[in-house]
Amino acid sequence: MKALVSYVIILSGLACVRAQFSPIADGGASKADASACPAHDAKPSCNSTSGPPCDPVCQSGTCPDWCSQKCSIAGDGTVACLSKGARETEMSCTISLPDSPQQHDDCVPGDVCLPIIGAGSAFCFQHCSGSLDCPGLGVRCAERPLTTTGVMAMVCDPTYSLCDPAAPGGGCCDPTTSATTNPTTSNPCPPGRFCYLVSKDPVTQNSRTVCEYTTDTNTKSECSLASDCAVGYSCHPTQGVCRQVCDSSHPCPINATCTPNGNQYGFCIPN
Repeated sequence: MKALVSYVIILSGLACVRAQFSPIADGGASKADASACPAHDAKPSCNSTSGPPCDPVCQSGTCPDWCSQKCSIAGDGTVACLSKGARETEMSCTISLPDSPQQHDDCVPGDVCLPIIGAGSAFCFQHCSGSLDCPGLGVRCAERPLTTTGVMAMVCDPTYSLCDPAAPGGGCCDPTTSATTNPTTSNPCPPGRFCYLVSKDPVTQNSRTVCEYTTDTNTKSECSLASDCAVGYSCHPTQGVCRQVCDSSHPCPINATCTPNGNQYGFCIPN
């Protein structure tokens, strides 16, 4: 009788060991295991400026499942916990359920997919609340359309290129013309994008350019983005007006003076 009891105890112990070390059938973390998926995309040392439920810049808050979600802006302009993707900044992206409260995309956490109005394309932009959230000193954080219905999102400009005569091709595109109309430019923008002059680099004092996704025809009107202006012009960083871009090879009209905006390029300011 004692031998039978001992045999039962051994079997029970083996069952417990097997239960303790049995593999997880779903192959990954579940919602029940919240510790396995903390807000791992949270931006370090980020001061949240957004209310509940979360902050799209800091990627912090109370989203129920950070494993599959990110904090972003829905098509109605509200901050929400939405599904996340793997498309990185400046990559093309896909918007699902556009212009609706359920609008979401396949960009990485911290980014949002914005439609390029009139171009039939969309790209990932980085969320921001001010220029300090953007990569590179003095990179503009500004509103851009999130939907075709007028909802806007605060995002960083595309990457700024530093103009440097010692770099291959001068380090930047030529903002006095367009790579679209002048493909022989030494360092052109990608196809379908347009070169604009932006704020100078605060460290080297060299000029900087950006390859924008759209262009306009404005030459004197008010602007907020470089792409609000015609090719060969750009939005003056402090005046908020489209001004013609100039350099030693592209002088200003007789009634204007080329005022430097960095070491390589400047703006034509009326006399």
